[in-house]
Amino acid sequence: IDSFSPHRAVRLLSELVRESAAFAAASAHHADNPHRRSEHHTNIALELAAARALALAARPVMPQFAERLWADLGQPAPIDHAEWERLPSLLVPGEPLHLSALGYFSPSLPQDKVLAA
Repeated sequence: IDSFSPHRAVRLLSELVRESAAFAAASAHHADNPHRRSEHHTNIALELAAARALALAARPVMPQFAERLWADLGQPAPIDHAEWERLPSLLVPGEPLHLSALGYFSPSLPQDKVLAA
């Protein structure tokens, strides 16, 4: 805990957001291609897993943001009960998302919808 740096933590969170946005931009072309529907769904699942990881990682430095993002991602238990994961978990298909009014993500993601299987 003595080596914890809020500045470094925020810098790494920003990098996670930048890399996630770059991934979304690079894979956006799958959204309009019916032959790439599976890839598009995988891309969305990975972007949402990154958002879930962001909520967990942001909790120590931005607790209100983290709690709101966690709930908006449809996570059943409060973020206070969540534990850090070695690998980010995917969201459960069929869970409702509540992301539209908050402007978290690009318009290509399904907002205020149920995550398809």
